Amino acid sequence: MYRSLKQIAEKVSSIGKVPKNDVKSLMAPVDSLESNITPGDILSFRYKRSYKNGTVLDGYYICLSARVAGKGSSFTISTLGNQLYGGFELDQALPETILTIVNSIYKNRQKSKTEMSPEIAKKMLASVLGLKQYKTFDTKYISNKFKVSFEEISRQSSELISSEEGM
Repeated sequence: MYRSLKQIAEKVSSIGKVPKNDVKSLMAPVDSLESNITPGDILSFRYKRSYKNGTVLDGYYICLSARVAGKGSSFTISTLGNQLYGGFELDQALPETILTIVNSIYKNRQKSKTEMSPEIAKKMLASVLGLKQYKTFDTKYISNKFKVSFEEISRQSSELISSEEGM
């Protein structure tokens, strides 16, 4: 969890290998989560929730959206009737690890939908990122939502690799 949107921008900047002032090119605001977020998308957001025991959880997250058990999406309804979003928190992951995931598991979305079962994909992600990094969030406490552009990250990482090979 991050304490500010600035920290999220720094993380996205390191993933996309772009200057911090250009990070807006990698992030687009999201109005409706369920209609705009699919498994494999990177989502950054603020999560602020107060619990009955007085605990307040308030921070910014960046997550790789994952399929929720038994669903084809990253969303499910809890036993209490709340809509939940599921994803792997990326705050501990190195930028190179995230780029590897983007460029291998999810770059070809058609392949991931037809040849790789959601259970296998989730197990692969859990083995790379750690099972403890998988979290569910009640969507009514999510605000300041941004979708991080895979295409832009993949394009920029490919350009970076090409330029380094030409040296």
